[in-house]
Amino acid sequence: MSARKVELTKLDFKPYDFVSLKMTPEKQFVQYEFDNQEDVDILVKWKSTRPPKYNVEPNYTIVKSKTKFTFQLSCKNIVKEYNVPADRFSAVIYAIKPTNHKPKAIWRTREILDDLRIGSRHKKNVYIVFEGVNEANWWNRSILDEQERNDPTFVIDDEECEHDQLKTALLAGHFTIVHVPIQQSNEIPE
Repeated sequence: MSARKVELTKLDFKPYDFVSLKMTPEKQFVQYEFDNQEDVDILVKWKSTRPPKYNVEPNYTIVKSKTKFTFQLSCKNIVKEYNVPADRFSAVIYAIKPTNHKPKAIWRTREILDDLRIGSRHKKNVYIVFEGVNEANWWNRSILDEQERNDPTFVIDDEECEHDQLKTALLAGHFTIVHVPIQQSNEIPE
């Protein structure tokens, strides 16, 4: 993540750093609010550390300028494992020009995103605190008795190159067939 200054200074989150959940197999829900007081719309896509267990509705959306939007974060089948879970939700955020495109279509079509985006890509991490298992601010604590960090949870996210995005998509199983055109060259290798 980048040390550059956040550009979206009028975007607020409630709760800010973390949400509290219980370690239980039952499905749980928690509300998470974006308050967009920017003069531009905000495009949002949610991710999580364990997608089969954690979900956000809606996963893709546009939060209009000068409005608030509430997301529903959920989890299911969370049971105590060997280690204390170090899980989080992450929102990838862009300021965008006004549009009639659907949010998911913007994310899936690089040309549309490149045309609409304003400024840098931001990332908001929302850590999960499990009641009675881990504690608030666990993400800044060291297990090696080192000095406590103070990592920001809202930052400018350094862009991945297209090669890294393709590699991530392949590893995640998003493609079943990849067509790689090979251009034949008349040059003779040395």
